[in-house]
Parts: sequence; structure tokens; C-alpha cells
Amino acid sequence: MGFAFTFAASGAAAKGIGSLLGGSQQLRNAFTRLGGEAGITNAYLAAIMSLAGLAAAAYATSAVLRLRTEETGGQAEPLLATATSRIRWGLSHIAIAVVGTAALLAVAGVAAGLGYGLRTGSAGPEVARLLGAAMVQLPASLAVAGAAVVLFGLAPRASVAGAWTVVGVVVLIALFGQVLQLSQWVLDVSPFAHVPKLPGAEVTLHTTGAPLLWLALAAAGLAGLRRRDVG
Repeated sequence: MGFAFTFAASGAAAKGIGSLLGGSQQLRNAFTRLGGEAGITNAYLAAIMSLAGLAAAAYATSAVLRLRTEETGGQAEPLLATATSRIRWGLSHIAIAVVGTAALLAVAGVAAGLGYGLRTGSAGPEVARLLGAAMVQLPASLAVAGAAVVLFGLAPRASVAGAWTVVGVVVLIALFGQVLQLSQWVLDVSPFAHVPKLPGAEVTLHTTGAPLLWLALAAAGLAGLRRRDVG
């Protein structure tokens, strides 16, 4: 509900965003840094979709870290004493993270599309366009959650602090990386740096790296979970 309200209001604000910004070059630059150069309206919409991806990454990380909460709270051992394997236990939480993250991004895209489309008189096309812009954030959001999986599997005691540090670093790079004039290789550390800035940009094969990275991280984390002590 929070995603729906926030992004519906943000989408509605896209109508006339140029006049709302007025002559503030700083605000225009902020939106073009986040959303690309394809016109101020598309840059604004792409920027709020990027913010949706960052928020979804935080949710996905939280969902994965439920594994650590169950382990330290003593719920994991009785469960694993049954026929349930460690891999199945881990995958159940990862599945919730994936489905929940996809659902949040879909809500953000549809809500923003409705908010903007109802004001421009083209709700259908805008919903489809912004739904795509939101869902393209999914691989990057899951890549961030993949770091939580690998930390939980290989370094459980550091998993909570480490996973949230990853989220913080990704947010810092996304919001302030160019302002701080960080080197390009530092910017490229964030999976969101490789996401096409939709609407307005092109989708290329270059954007397929993030989901492969996430799968590799998840596999490494589950392999570690299978071998280490639980409890």
C-alpha cells in the first residue's frame, strides 16, 4: 500500500515536472543523473523507478536475512531436524524474496503509470511503459539480496551487518556517486549502474550481467550453508 500510494503520487507529479522544477538547474541535474538524458519527464520517471529498485533491494535483503533471524532465534534447528534440508529451507526464503521483490516493483510501475497516465489521458500505454521500467530493476535488486545470501552461507555472524552495508553502499553510489565524482569503476560496483534507465533508454545485452551475478552469489551462499554448522 505504501509503494502504491508513493509511486502513484510520484507518477502524477511527472505531468508538468518541467514547470515544477522551474529554473532550478540543480534539481534538473539530479533527475538526469538518476534517470538519464532522454528529456526531463522521462528522466524524472526513470529516476523514481530507480528509487523503487533501491527500496525493493532493501526489502529483498530483509527477506533473505529472515534466515539468520530463524537461526539465532532457535527456530531453524527443530525444522532442520525433520526431513527438510538446509537447501530447501534456504530456497524457501529466497523464493519469498524474489516473489516479494517482483511484486513490489510491479506495484510501483503500475501505480506510477496510473498516476501519470490518468493525468495525460493515456493510462493504458503509460502503465505498460512504466511497468517495464520498474521490472527492469528486478535483477539489480536481487543482485543486492544475493550478497546477503552469500554472507549468510559463508560468514553468518557478519551477515546482518555486511548485508546492510552492501545496501548502504549501493544507495550511496546510486544517489551521490556522480556528485562525489567517484571513478567509473567504483560506480560500476553497483548493479544498478548496469540497469537501463527506462523509460527513454535502450535495453541491451549488457544488462544481463546482474541476474547472472545474483544466481552465482545465491549458489555460493547455499553451498556454504550446506557445509557449515547451524545454530
